[in-house]
Amino acid sequence: CDYIRNESSLVQSADGAFECVISDFRDWLSEQQQSYSIHSSAYLSYDFPVMTPTLFMQRISEFVLSSAAGQGSTYQSYIGFDNISAPTKVQYVAFTFYSNIPIYSSGFDIYEDNDAWQQAVDYVNEMGPTTASNAFQTCEQWVSMWTEVIAVTGTLYSIAIVTLVAFLTMYVFTASFLLSVLGITSIVMTLVVIMGVFYLIGWSLGIVEAIG
Repeated sequence: CDYIRNESSLVQSADGAFECVISDFRDWLSEQQQSYSIHSSAYLSYDFPVMTPTLFMQRISEFVLSSAAGQGSTYQSYIGFDNISAPTKVQYVAFTFYSNIPIYSSGFDIYEDNDAWQQAVDYVNEMGPTTASNAFQTCEQWVSMWTEVIAVTGTLYSIAIVTLVAFLTMYVFTASFLLSVLGITSIVMTLVVIMGVFYLIGWSLGIVEAIG
């Protein structure tokens, strides 16, 4: 959590821009320690990182499942245990972040953000232990991004295929290589002019333009 939220290019810096059960768990342990003497065993049992797996399960379940834990109880849908009544293993943990991705950006612009997020998650997986190295990231905007990228890329491939088919068709029916080349050149130059106008006025080739 600390690594991701400190990446200003990925996450918003505003308050409430992220929800991380582990960070709040760490803060909760620190608050619990203040109730005990620094030399007591109870004080050490609330140390972070928690010393043993068994003690960790006791503390994390106490934090999440107890309504007295306050904010911890809001994370009940963010962390899953193997047995809710007597948990012995954490099955999954979820974190949420508000990203810096503009809502109305084109799919190809968002594609770069997707790469940045994936690189961050890959780094977290590399640094984490083998028991917690399968993290993945997801975002609602990835759906529209992939839809647009695939549609536009498919359109470009279609243009290339149609151009080749049109050339062969003209050559078959005219029996003139020169006439076929001139016809295809006219079509290709028309497309080049259209794409050039898009570039000059700052438009991008999105899904609407691809369909049109």
